[in-house]
Amino acid sequence: MASKKNVRLTIEDFTFAKTNLKRLNKSSSNNDEIEIQDTPLSATINNRVASEKLKITNCPAGKIVITDCEFQKDVIFSDCEFKQAIEFNNCSFTSEIKFTNCDFKGDLNLLGSTSAYTITFKGCTFSNTVRIPDTIKYTQLTISDTTFTSEVNIRSVGTINFNDCEGDIYIRNNKISIQDINPSLVIKNHRNSNIFISIDYNSTDTPLPRFENIYLSNLNELKSLEIAHLEVDILKIGNSAINCSMLLTNINTKHLELNYLTNKAGEEMVLNGISPLGNNSKFQLEHSSLGSAQIRNCKLSKFSEFKFIESEIDRVLSRNTEWPFKVETKAPKNEDQDQDKDKDKDNSTRGLEAYYRACKDIYEKSGERARSLEFKSRHTELQYKFTEWNWPNFPYKLAILISSLSSDHGTNWIKALLWLLLSTSVSTVLIIIASIFLTGTNGIECFCTQFGTFNLSSIFFQLLLPTHKFDALVGVEAHFLTYAIDMLTRVANGYLIFQIIKSSRSYSQ
Repeated sequence: MASKKNVRLTIEDFTFAKTNLKRLNKSSSNNDEIEIQDTPLSATINNRVASEKLKITNCPAGKIVITDCEFQKDVIFSDCEFKQAIEFNNCSFTSEIKFTNCDFKGDLNLLGSTSAYTITFKGCTFSNTVRIPDTIKYTQLTISDTTFTSEVNIRSVGTINFNDCEGDIYIRNNKISIQDINPSLVIKNHRNSNIFISIDYNSTDTPLPRFENIYLSNLNELKSLEIAHLEVDILKIGNSAINCSMLLTNINTKHLELNYLTNKAGEEMVLNGISPLGNNSKFQLEHSSLGSAQIRNCKLSKFSEFKFIESEIDRVLSRNTEWPFKVETKAPKNEDQDQDKDKDKDNSTRGLEAYYRACKDIYEKSGERARSLEFKSRHTELQYKFTEWNWPNFPYKLAILISSLSSDHGTNWIKALLWLLLSTSVSTVLIIIASIFLTGTNGIECFCTQFGTFNLSSIFFQLLLPTHKFDALVGVEAHFLTYAIDMLTRVANGYLIFQIIKSSRSYSQ
């Protein structure tokens, strides 16, 4: 290949419709630039080496086909109108390819070309297909203030920046066996378009393609957004009010953030198959409202760190997804900001309370009662911490305390059963003691006469029932204290039996 590229690229290799050219801005000292201005041109160029910068400005262009050429410095097109296709086939770039304020009415193809340092499109309009294959191992692709009216198909291996653009974007990486090439993607202020980031992936044995970073922001005017079947170190979506279909599916990530994101599309926002990638993974939801988004088959509890900061998930529809109990709800502090520690702790706890309440509602809607009760229990415990021991809060806090001690707020029927057995045992002992020592000098003799061996062994089981008959149970002249013990036993056992029934039925569908 190198032997063929032994002829220098010159102006004479281009075909011009006019001759009033500003041909070459050469300095006798550096001889580093070929510049063409204000002249219609076309070209079919093969096997050339461009050791100078190539700069073409304000030139209406016909078809340009450049094949098997080597560009050792920048290639710059400014204010050009490409009426037909422009193609770079099997070319080698070692610096920047830049198009500024250009109008592409034909296709743009960089096919089989390699090693471009950066590719930049600024203020351009594309009326036909853009093809940038994954053979170009560019460091960065920047597209800004650009309009697409047809498909953009980029098979990426470098950093891609879309800024203030309009038009559909389709980004794929089919080199799924290459793991050392990790492209990054940044899309901001994209308008009136569909964004699709995915691959043709249908094998569980094949590794997912890897992105280093994907940043999406200010996407209020999108038509649809889909990111699917890939691994990404950092995925951030934020500063947007999504009013279109949004699908994130089959994504493994080390770091996922949804910040300042509002779902206005209802159930058309779907997160499906989100999983952590490796250790030290993080999921963050900050100042976002997910509305009635669908979250399915996500391993949220597997993330090493889960942050929930002033967000709303109450109306989320969740299926086969575990929301974690361990959650950080405190926003990071600014170094210059002196915050009150007690107030900061209070806000963090209230954020955790809102999260537990939302998760309780989520699981209740999905019919997962056991999980819903676990979050309900944790939510109630936080309410207990916020309630002071003063009037009129005293009865409410006491009720929460008793519920916690007796059955973990209706989630632990075994604990309620143990308390029932303990309560009955203590009551049995107290009633026997009261019957012996509070019925006069003949109390022991009277008690032994009235209570046979069977009655002594059965008194415990009779006291278990709050509806037992006290006179038939004791059978002696009872003291007031004995009646008081029996009354308290009835109340306690009735409450504990209710807790057993409530706790056990809560887990039934």
